[in-house]
Amino acid sequence: MKERIRLNGKYAPLRKLRTRYAVITGGRGSGKSFAVAVVILFITFFTKKKTILFTRYTLVNAETSVMPEFLDKITRGNMGHLFTKTGNDIINNVTGTRILFRGIKTSTGINTAALKSIPNLILWVNDESEELVDEFTFDTIDLSLRDIDESCHVWLVLNPPDINHFIYRRFFHNNGVEDVWNGIRGDVTYIHTTYLDNLKHLPKDYIDKAEKELRNQFEKDLTKLTISQGKMLIKLIDRETGRTSYELVKELKGGFSATFWQGIARLFGSNLKTKFDPQGEDKILNELIFLYEQGLI
Repeated sequence: MKERIRLNGKYAPLRKLRTRYAVITGGRGSGKSFAVAVVILFITFFTKKKTILFTRYTLVNAETSVMPEFLDKITRGNMGHLFTKTGNDIINNVTGTRILFRGIKTSTGINTAALKSIPNLILWVNDESEELVDEFTFDTIDLSLRDIDESCHVWLVLNPPDINHFIYRRFFHNNGVEDVWNGIRGDVTYIHTTYLDNLKHLPKDYIDKAEKELRNQFEKDLTKLTISQGKMLIKLIDRETGRTSYELVKELKGGFSATFWQGIARLFGSNLKTKFDPQGEDKILNELIFLYEQGLI
Protein backbone atom coordinates (compact mmCIF):
# COMPACT_ATOMS: atom_id res chain seq x y z
CA MET A 1 0.00 0.00 0.00
CA LYS A 2 1.30 3.43 -0.94
CA GLU A 3 2.02 5.66 2.04
CA ARG A 4 1.75 9.42 1.70
CA ILE A 5 4.91 10.95 3.14
CA ARG A 6 4.69 14.45 4.59
CA LEU A 7 7.71 16.51 5.61
CA ASN A 8 8.05 19.41 8.00
CA GLY A 9 7.79 22.69 6.11
CA LYS A 10 11.29 23.68 7.20
CA TYR A 11 12.68 21.28 4.58
CA ALA A 12 10.79 22.90 1.69
CA PRO A 13 13.81 25.00 0.53
CA LEU A 14 15.73 21.81 -0.30
CA ARG A 15 13.39 20.95 -3.16
CA LYS A 16 14.41 24.09 -5.07
CA LEU A 17 17.63 25.18 -3.45
CA ARG A 18 18.71 28.71 -4.37
CA THR A 19 22.05 28.59 -2.57
CA ARG A 20 25.16 26.51 -3.16
CA TYR A 21 25.25 25.26 0.43
CA ALA A 22 22.63 23.90 2.81
CA VAL A 23 23.51 23.20 6.45
CA ILE A 24 20.94 20.84 7.95
CA THR A 25 21.16 20.35 11.71
CA GLY A 26 19.06 18.50 14.25
CA GLY A 27 19.46 16.26 17.22
CA ARG A 28 18.11 12.82 18.00
CA GLY A 29 14.53 12.34 16.85
CA SER A 30 14.48 15.47 14.69
CA GLY A 31 13.79 13.45 11.53
CA LYS A 32 16.50 15.13 9.48
CA SER A 33 17.84 11.87 7.98
CA PHE A 34 14.31 10.86 7.00
CA ALA A 35 13.63 14.22 5.37
CA VAL A 36 16.94 14.34 3.50
CA ALA A 37 16.39 10.86 2.05
CA VAL A 38 12.87 11.75 0.89
CA VAL A 39 13.98 15.00 -0.77
CA ILE A 40 16.90 13.29 -2.54
CA LEU A 41 14.54 10.67 -3.99
CA PHE A 42 12.20 13.48 -5.01
CA ILE A 43 15.03 15.25 -6.85
CA THR A 44 15.82 12.15 -8.90
CA PHE A 45 12.42 12.48 -10.60
CA PHE A 46 13.09 16.05 -11.72
CA THR A 47 16.58 15.56 -13.13
CA LYS A 48 17.60 13.49 -16.11
CA LYS A 49 20.73 11.31 -16.13
CA LYS A 50 22.34 13.29 -13.33
CA THR A 51 24.35 12.13 -10.34
CA ILE A 52 23.86 12.69 -6.61
CA LEU A 53 26.76 11.82 -4.30
CA PHE A 54 25.88 10.75 -0.76
CA THR A 55 28.87 10.38 1.56
CA ARG A 56 29.83 9.75 5.12
CA TYR A 57 33.32 10.20 6.46
CA THR A 58 33.47 6.52 7.31
CA LEU A 59 31.14 4.32 5.28
CA VAL A 60 32.28 0.73 5.65
CA ASN A 61 29.15 -0.87 4.26
CA ALA A 62 26.54 1.30 2.55
CA GLU A 63 24.16 -1.64 2.19
CA THR A 64 23.74 -2.04 5.95
CA SER A 65 24.12 1.55 7.15
CA VAL A 66 22.82 4.17 4.71
CA MET A 67 20.96 2.55 1.84
CA PRO A 68 18.21 0.99 4.04
CA GLU A 69 17.03 4.52 4.88
CA PHE A 70 16.45 5.18 1.18
CA LEU A 71 15.09 1.73 0.34
CA ASP A 72 12.58 2.09 3.18
CA LYS A 73 11.24 5.33 1.66
CA ILE A 74 11.02 3.68 -1.76
CA THR A 75 9.02 0.79 -0.28
CA ARG A 76 6.74 3.04 1.77
CA GLY A 77 6.02 5.13 -1.32
CA ASN A 78 5.27 2.01 -3.37
CA MET A 79 8.06 3.00 -5.77
CA GLY A 80 10.03 -0.26 -5.91
CA HIS A 81 9.42 -0.61 -9.64
CA LEU A 82 10.81 2.88 -10.25
CA PHE A 83 14.26 2.30 -8.74
CA THR A 84 17.05 -0.24 -9.17
CA LYS A 85 19.74 -0.97 -6.59
CA THR A 86 23.10 -1.75 -8.17
CA GLY A 87 26.00 -2.28 -5.78
CA ASN A 88 26.34 0.93 -3.77
CA ASP A 89 24.14 2.90 -6.16
CA ILE A 90 20.41 3.49 -6.47
CA ILE A 91 19.18 4.38 -9.95
CA ASN A 92 15.89 6.03 -10.89
CA ASN A 93 14.60 3.88 -13.77
CA VAL A 94 12.49 6.72 -15.17
CA THR A 95 15.09 9.49 -15.39
CA GLY A 96 18.39 7.63 -15.18
CA THR A 97 19.54 9.83 -12.30
CA ARG A 98 21.59 7.86 -9.80
CA ILE A 99 22.55 8.19 -6.15
CA LEU A 100 26.11 7.11 -5.36
CA PHE A 101 26.89 6.04 -1.77
CA ARG A 102 30.54 6.47 -0.90
CA GLY A 103 32.88 6.85 2.07
CA ILE A 104 35.42 9.67 2.32
CA LYS A 105 37.77 7.60 4.44
CA THR A 106 38.57 4.05 3.34
CA SER A 107 40.94 1.33 4.50
CA THR A 108 43.62 2.85 2.26
CA GLY A 109 43.17 6.42 3.48
CA ILE A 110 41.25 9.53 2.50
CA ASN A 111 39.31 8.87 -0.70
CA THR A 112 39.14 12.37 -2.23
CA ALA A 113 40.82 11.31 -5.48
CA ALA A 114 38.08 8.79 -6.25
CA LEU A 115 35.41 11.41 -5.58
CA LYS A 116 36.79 13.93 -8.04
CA SER A 117 35.35 14.66 -11.47
CA ILE A 118 32.15 12.64 -11.11
CA PRO A 119 30.22 13.33 -14.33
CA ASN A 120 26.89 15.18 -14.28
CA LEU A 121 27.09 15.78 -10.54
CA ILE A 122 24.39 18.12 -9.25
CA LEU A 123 24.44 17.45 -5.50
CA TRP A 124 26.88 16.32 -2.82
CA VAL A 125 25.29 15.33 0.50
CA ASN A 126 27.61 14.60 3.41
CA ASP A 127 25.80 12.87 6.26
CA GLU A 128 27.02 12.94 9.88
CA SER A 129 29.27 15.86 8.95
CA GLU A 130 30.43 16.27 12.54
CA GLU A 131 32.77 13.34 11.77
CA LEU A 132 34.45 15.37 9.01
CA VAL A 133 36.82 17.45 11.13
CA ASP A 134 39.47 18.24 8.51
CA GLU A 135 38.58 21.46 6.69
CA PHE A 136 41.22 20.82 4.02
CA THR A 137 39.52 17.54 3.09
CA PHE A 138 36.18 19.31 2.82
CA ASP A 139 37.66 22.05 0.63
CA THR A 140 39.37 19.51 -1.61
CA ILE A 141 36.10 17.72 -2.31
CA ASP A 142 34.04 20.89 -2.46
CA LEU A 143 36.24 22.48 -5.10
CA SER A 144 36.60 19.34 -7.19
CA LEU A 145 32.98 18.16 -7.27
CA ARG A 146 31.78 20.69 -9.80
CA ASP A 147 30.36 19.99 -13.20
CA ILE A 148 31.50 22.36 -15.95
CA ASP A 149 27.95 23.04 -17.13
CA GLU A 150 26.10 23.53 -13.86
CA SER A 151 26.57 24.38 -10.22
CA CYS A 152 26.83 21.53 -7.76
CA HIS A 153 24.96 22.01 -4.48
CA VAL A 154 26.44 20.88 -1.17
CA TRP A 155 24.37 19.70 1.80
CA LEU A 156 26.00 19.22 5.19
CA VAL A 157 23.85 17.11 7.51
CA LEU A 158 24.89 16.95 11.15
CA ASN A 159 23.95 17.09 14.80
CA PRO A 160 24.12 20.58 16.35
CA PRO A 161 27.76 21.53 15.71
CA ASP A 162 30.49 21.91 18.31
CA ILE A 163 31.83 25.46 18.44
CA ASN A 164 35.33 24.10 17.77
CA HIS A 165 34.30 22.41 14.52
CA PHE A 166 35.19 24.19 11.28
CA ILE A 167 31.57 23.93 10.11
CA TYR A 168 30.46 26.01 13.09
CA ARG A 169 33.22 28.57 12.58
CA ARG A 170 32.80 28.80 8.84
CA PHE A 171 29.05 28.63 8.37
CA PHE A 172 27.69 29.95 11.67
CA HIS A 173 30.21 32.14 13.47
CA ASN A 174 31.67 33.82 10.39
CA ASN A 175 28.18 34.44 8.98
CA GLY A 176 26.81 35.76 12.27
CA VAL A 177 24.21 32.99 12.38
CA GLU A 178 22.97 31.11 15.43
CA ASP A 179 23.05 27.32 15.18
CA VAL A 180 19.28 27.07 15.67
CA TRP A 181 18.37 29.58 12.96
CA ASN A 182 16.34 28.78 9.86
CA GLY A 183 16.74 30.91 6.76
CA ILE A 184 19.19 32.06 4.10
CA ARG A 185 22.36 34.05 4.69
CA GLY A 186 24.60 34.68 1.71
CA ASP A 187 25.05 31.48 -0.25
CA VAL A 188 23.93 29.21 2.60
CA THR A 189 20.48 27.84 3.47
CA TYR A 190 20.12 26.93 7.16
CA ILE A 191 17.63 24.30 8.32
CA HIS A 192 17.38 23.32 11.97
CA THR A 193 14.86 20.96 13.55
CA THR A 194 14.42 19.24 16.89
CA TYR A 195 12.30 16.33 18.05
CA LEU A 196 9.57 18.90 18.71
CA ASP A 197 9.26 19.36 14.94
CA ASN A 198 8.78 15.64 14.55
CA LEU A 199 6.35 14.78 17.33
CA LYS A 200 3.72 13.33 14.99
CA HIS A 201 6.16 10.66 13.83
CA LEU A 202 7.68 9.75 17.19
CA PRO A 203 6.27 6.94 19.37
CA LYS A 204 4.87 7.99 22.74
CA ASP A 205 7.45 5.97 24.66
CA TYR A 206 10.24 7.90 22.89
CA ILE A 207 8.70 11.24 23.90
CA ASP A 208 8.15 10.03 27.47
CA LYS A 209 11.78 8.91 27.67
CA ALA A 210 13.03 12.27 26.36
CA GLU A 211 10.88 14.13 28.89
CA LYS A 212 12.16 11.94 31.72
CA GLU A 213 15.77 12.61 30.73
CA LEU A 214 15.12 16.36 30.66
CA ARG A 215 13.36 16.23 34.02
CA ASN A 216 16.21 14.30 35.65
CA GLN A 217 18.76 16.70 34.21
CA PHE A 218 17.11 20.07 34.88
CA GLU A 219 14.26 19.78 37.41
CA LYS A 220 16.33 20.60 40.51
CA ASP A 221 17.85 23.70 38.92
CA LEU A 222 14.51 24.91 37.56
CA THR A 223 12.83 24.79 40.96
CA LYS A 224 15.51 27.17 42.30
CA LEU A 225 14.90 29.90 39.72
CA THR A 226 13.67 33.31 40.83
CA ILE A 227 10.66 34.89 39.11
CA SER A 228 12.89 37.16 37.03
CA GLN A 229 15.08 34.20 36.03
CA GLY A 230 11.95 32.28 35.07
CA LYS A 231 10.85 35.13 32.81
CA MET A 232 14.24 35.07 31.10
CA LEU A 233 14.04 31.27 30.70
CA ILE A 234 10.69 31.64 28.91
CA LYS A 235 12.35 33.98 26.41
CA LEU A 236 15.38 31.72 25.95
CA ILE A 237 13.15 28.72 25.24
CA ASP A 238 11.57 30.68 22.39
CA ARG A 239 15.03 31.72 21.18
CA GLU A 240 16.30 28.14 21.08
CA THR A 241 13.23 26.36 19.73
CA GLY A 242 11.40 28.99 17.71
CA ARG A 243 8.28 28.24 19.78
CA THR A 244 6.88 29.91 22.87
CA SER A 245 6.60 27.92 26.08
CA TYR A 246 2.82 28.05 25.70
CA GLU A 247 3.00 26.50 22.23
CA LEU A 248 5.32 23.75 23.44
CA VAL A 249 3.12 22.82 26.40
CA LYS A 250 0.06 22.82 24.16
CA GLU A 251 1.75 20.59 21.60
CA LEU A 252 3.14 18.17 24.17
CA LYS A 253 0.41 18.12 26.83
CA GLY A 254 -2.67 19.58 25.16
CA GLY A 255 -4.62 22.82 25.27
CA PHE A 256 -6.01 22.34 28.79
CA SER A 257 -2.52 21.97 30.31
CA ALA A 258 -1.23 24.96 28.33
CA THR A 259 -4.10 27.14 29.57
CA PHE A 260 -3.66 25.93 33.16
CA TRP A 261 0.07 26.68 33.29
CA GLN A 262 -0.42 29.99 31.51
CA GLY A 263 -2.83 30.93 34.32
CA ILE A 264 -0.25 29.98 36.95
CA ALA A 265 2.43 31.98 35.12
CA ARG A 266 0.19 35.05 34.97
CA LEU A 267 -0.32 34.90 38.74
CA PHE A 268 3.42 35.44 39.13
CA GLY A 269 3.63 38.17 36.51
CA SER A 270 4.96 35.92 33.74
CA ASN A 271 3.59 35.02 30.31
CA LEU A 272 4.26 31.69 28.59
CA LYS A 273 3.47 33.34 25.25
CA THR A 274 6.40 35.76 25.52
CA LYS A 275 8.74 35.73 22.51
CA PHE A 276 12.45 36.48 22.36
CA ASP A 277 13.09 39.82 20.64
CA PRO A 278 16.72 39.85 19.42
CA GLN A 279 16.32 43.17 17.62
CA GLY A 280 14.40 44.91 20.38
CA GLU A 281 14.39 44.63 24.16
CA ASP A 282 16.46 41.43 24.12
CA LYS A 283 19.18 42.74 21.79
CA ILE A 284 21.84 43.13 24.50
CA LEU A 285 20.99 39.72 25.97
CA ASN A 286 21.26 38.16 22.52
CA GLU A 287 24.69 39.73 21.98
CA LEU A 288 25.88 38.47 25.38
CA ILE A 289 24.71 34.96 24.59
CA PHE A 290 26.54 35.05 21.27
CA LEU A 291 29.78 36.19 22.96
CA TYR A 292 29.38 33.45 25.58
CA GLU A 293 28.90 30.79 22.91
CA GLN A 294 32.13 31.95 21.26
CA GLY A 295 34.01 31.61 24.57
CA LEU A 296 34.71 35.36 24.64
CA ILE A 297 33.15 35.97 28.05
